[in-house]
Amino acid sequence: MANKSDSGQRDLLVITQAMTIKWLEKKVMDLQKQLHLLESHAMNCSLPNSNSREGLVSMA
Repeated sequence: MANKSDSGQRDLLVITQAMTIKWLEKKVMDLQKQLHLLESHAMNCSLPNSNSREGLVSMA
């Protein structure tokens, strides 16, 4: 009977670990998307050339 109990606990551990891995993979993908968006935003919001007219516009 103990062998069956050990097997059940092992199965539960494997399932728990698999669920944790899936959650972590999703978290990594979400963070990669967030990073990509932030990088794109940073590229679009770069400061204009100080010699250009846009550089003279007030930020207020």
